[in-house]
Amino acid sequence: MFWDRLQNHFNELHPISCAPKFVRSLETKWGIINHDVAKFIGNYTIMLTLCESMTGFEDTFHKSSNLYKIIYVSNVQMSNVSPF
Repeated sequence: MFWDRLQNHFNELHPISCAPKFVRSLETKWGIINHDVAKFIGNYTIMLTLCESMTGFEDTFHKSSNLYKIIYVSNVQMSNVSPF
C-alpha cells in the first residue's frame, strides 16, 4: 500500500527531533498540502486569464502567489502551523 511505504520511508529518514509518523498523520498532512495546492492552481488559472498575453511566467506566478496570500494565508496564523 502506498501510505505504508511512505510511512516506512519517512520514519527511516525523519529528523532525530521529529517523532515517527503514523499513516493517518501523513494522510492528514497530504490533505492539507493538496487542498492548498489546488487553491493556488485556481489562482494561477485566474491570473493566466486576466493577465496580458505578453506577461511572462514569473509575473503570472508572482501575481498568483500574492492573490493566494491575500485570500488564504492572511486568514491563518502561520506561527501555529508546523510541517511536522
